[in-house]
Amino acid sequence: IKNPVHTYANIGTYTVILEAVSGNEVATGKITIEVTKALSATISAQPSSGTAPLFVQFNANVSGGNSAKYTYKWDIDGNGTTDYTTKDPSHTYNVAGKYPATFKVSDGKKTITKHIIIKVQ
Repeated sequence: IKNPVHTYANIGTYTVILEAVSGNEVATGKITIEVTKALSATISAQPSSGTAPLFVQFNANVSGGNSAKYTYKWDIDGNGTTDYTTKDPSHTYNVAGKYPATFKVSDGKKTITKHIIIKVQ
């Protein structure tokens, strides 16, 4: 078959061997295919509201994708700048306001973005 197509139903590592024959000559090639669960994430903040100064612990639950390549970005004040690059940072909010926190995780192929609002009185 010149251009075979196959769907892998299960997570795992698969080796595919290609063999091409032309007359008396045979050429072979091998590739490895890694099938993983789709990248997914949920986030939380404890507490998500309260009075200043408010100490907040952010938590990310990430699964699937290529976990060896996970990168994390938190913008905890909504200004579009990355404030933390760790999975579960903490932050103290000293000024009252509503802060739209954004979390991004990437596995090198896909990026997921999640949002949460922190309310400081």
